[in-house]
Amino acid sequence: MQNIPKQIHPILRNVIKELPTEWEVIKKRNHYFLTHNGHRVACVANNASTQDERQAKKSLHTIQRYMRGS
Repeated sequence: MQNIPKQIHPILRNVIKELPTEWEVIKKRNHYFLTHNGHRVACVANNASTQDERQAKKSLHTIQRYMRGS
């Protein structure tokens, strides 16, 4: 995995580090999206405000649900 932006919550950072190379974090304007083979999976951070733990866990759940389905 490439460098992970500091705006991403530590809970998500640890999970993203473990993902294979076809996963990547893409920045679009003020948001950071986790993509898998070009498909947007989840919004993992933004520049507007700090991400709280509830939002991080919601994104983590979305990532895990995607991984079970694919």
